[in-house]
Amino acid sequence: MSKIVCPYCGYDFRLDPREAVVTCPSCGTSFTRSGEVIEEHLMGRVNYSIQDILEVFKEWALRKPETPDDLPLFFRLKDYKLVFYPFWVYSGNIVVNYTGHVKDIKGRYGTKLIEISGKEEESVETAIPASSYLHTGILDDFVFNVRGKVYFSNSYVRKYGGRILNSEITKDEAEKRAWSKVLNKIRERLSLRDISNIMFTNISGKLEGPLYVHEPFYIIRYLYRGREFTFIADASDSRIIHAYIPVGKVFRMLALAAGLATLGMALGLGLIGLILDLEIFAISSFLAFGILGLFILSKGIRGVIRTGESKPISEKEAYEFLSKVAF
Repeated sequence: MSKIVCPYCGYDFRLDPREAVVTCPSCGTSFTRSGEVIEEHLMGRVNYSIQDILEVFKEWALRKPETPDDLPLFFRLKDYKLVFYPFWVYSGNIVVNYTGHVKDIKGRYGTKLIEISGKEEESVETAIPASSYLHTGILDDFVFNVRGKVYFSNSYVRKYGGRILNSEITKDEAEKRAWSKVLNKIRERLSLRDISNIMFTNISGKLEGPLYVHEPFYIIRYLYRGREFTFIADASDSRIIHAYIPVGKVFRMLALAAGLATLGMALGLGLIGLILDLEIFAISSFLAFGILGLFILSKGIRGVIRTGESKPISEKEAYEFLSKVAF
């Protein structure tokens, strides 16, 4: 690690080589490696205590059909951290002209592609994670409203015993990612209308900002009947962002039975298809029901499910994310 001096108060401290923007631990000023001070630095408030979050989580988990009814009784808090994660936040109105193709199902000689053009408008407020801790998928698509945020205060973070993560990407890098995120969103929306071969012919508008925002999250480890689980919650609005919850015995038994029955159906349909010389039917039925059966069976065998508002990620990615935030 190298040393850096705060341009505001003169305090010198160590800097991680990956960090592009740092927050002075003495006065709370955020600035780049070159010394440029970040003027618009906001933060989310800690509106929920750890006890509030635990109660919210238990109520939320019990609404899942897989959760055992005795979770509140055998729930034990192991430990937790309050971490303030950095985001670059952009907003604006974007107008995109595009060309593409749609299927003409009324064509005389069958389906053919027709070229079309159009215009799409997008009012955006997008948050770009500014730390590699967030790029495993858990918080990549996290959405929050900047309304209600306050100017950053180092003493406020210390008051709640929080930890600040610094940005590892510059404003220029963040803006490129914001544009990519906005255009991909528009492309996905057009694809849902069965438009293919999409090309953007003109892009107008501007992304305003960015605001540099630190959002508080609780990262919590808990025990249920001796087994360890983890969940992440937004300390500002109590949303459960990512969670592993146990699966009740009754649900596990039902999942095992349903999984085995579905695998049996896959085998039966496959055999029927082969007997009737319907090879495509045999293969497609066996694969479809086989995959479904294995998925259902895995829920019963593992005894844990992943749920929350974050986009689906693998267990390996989740483990890597959580292991970086040492308790």
